[in-house]
Amino acid sequence: MKNISLMYLYNTILKNIFFIGLITVFQAVQTQSIYMSGRTNESGKHSYSKVIGENRFGVYVLKFRDYNLKKDFIIERFSADLNLLETQSYRLKRKEKVLKFILIDSFLHCLTQTNKLIEQYRIDFTLQKFEPVYKSINLPNSISSFDEIYVEYSFSKNYVSITIPQIYDGEMQQYSTVIRELRTMQERVSTIATGFEYRDCNIVSTQVTDEGKYSLLYKKRGRENRRSKEEFYWLTPSFKPSKAKQHFINPYKYLKSAKIHYHPQTKKSQLLALFNFGLKGGSQGIAIYNEDFPEESINNPFQDNVITSVQGASALSTNKTVDNLFIRFVMPHANGSFLIVLEKYYISKEMERFYANGIPQASARYIYNYDDVILIQFDSSSQTSWSTIVHKKQSSMGSNTYYSSFLFASLNEETVLVYNEKSTVENRLLMNRFTKDGKRKLQVLLEPSANLMLAIPVEGRQVSFNSFILPVVNGRSQNLLKVVF
Repeated sequence: MKNISLMYLYNTILKNIFFIGLITVFQAVQTQSIYMSGRTNESGKHSYSKVIGENRFGVYVLKFRDYNLKKDFIIERFSADLNLLETQSYRLKRKEKVLKFILIDSFLHCLTQTNKLIEQYRIDFTLQKFEPVYKSINLPNSISSFDEIYVEYSFSKNYVSITIPQIYDGEMQQYSTVIRELRTMQERVSTIATGFEYRDCNIVSTQVTDEGKYSLLYKKRGRENRRSKEEFYWLTPSFKPSKAKQHFINPYKYLKSAKIHYHPQTKKSQLLALFNFGLKGGSQGIAIYNEDFPEESINNPFQDNVITSVQGASALSTNKTVDNLFIRFVMPHANGSFLIVLEKYYISKEMERFYANGIPQASARYIYNYDDVILIQFDSSSQTSWSTIVHKKQSSMGSNTYYSSFLFASLNEETVLVYNEKSTVENRLLMNRFTKDGKRKLQVLLEPSANLMLAIPVEGRQVSFNSFILPVVNGRSQNLLKVVF
């Protein structure tokens, strides 16, 4: 009997140890690791930081002093746990600026523009210089600072598209696009003619897919019933210029923010746009246009509680339409569904009148407001699955807007939003975690410290399937914060 009792006790202890181990592992999976680098900037001149990404050689961070990237800059390489490995400085040519950095598993590319040329370089840390990898692209003589050049890369980063506005026939607008395949070092050029006058159109979004297919979305100011409205055109090089009018996106809606979305699972492109019927009021929501049927759309009106909450979030806004909402991110999922992330953004103006030496004076200041974030999940048939709102209010002036908005990441089947709670004497860095069915969990990443600690969400980036990195300003020093799930 004693042997039986001892054996029973022994098996019970083993089972308890086993279950305790399972609980420990489960808790470890549910939590995350947080890494903080030491001070990263070697010079006070380089006051801006941007996370480029991470590959098998480490984490790459950009340091620059001119926000338009027209002067020298620094690239720092860190280990996965944010130990600084090396730092290199690079100097641009006169009137040269950086358009885009492209990081894949084996190299880092940099695209730059001068008044006459576009260059694509490989950044070599060993040689401490730029190494040209493609022939130069000659820019048309008519191009100016008003003509913005768009650079976009595919989901797999195998293709890069460079879109250049230009004039033809002396007065008409067209877009010339160079599409480059990075692995084979091949390129091709395509041209899209709009049929409208030069600079009468503005690019909204460009896209190149993993198959190298390119498309362009541009808008033109139009009028309807004596009211101005924006007309959207979604074109690919396969559309003939003479038939461009056929791909005018739904004239019966007032479309606002719009974005081209490519789903790597379905291999299809869609156009997503905010709409409302009539200038104010009426049905409001998201219209989805499929590439096979650009004249038709799937209309998804906002749920009443969603749009009411967003409209009531700001007493300063009097326009109760979708004007102040913008599509920030679109995240595809493996089952063909996708998530759209919207943010409420607007600029308010304050006027002050006073007397100086008996003379009436007036001054004005602009306040930049980044408010509520809306998440809307769509299933594989483009119908709404769930929606929710993250309430935040960020109002700031001048350079303080650099700390507004949010970082978005999709990690281990969870959606993450990270933002500064408020930009005052005390600040908490908050992280909202959403499961795939929309359940929310709020977490504090950083508590207030003696110094004013502010993250820079807009310069952060998801660097792997389970981690993101963002710059943090702590007093006068700059650091990096990495969160691994």
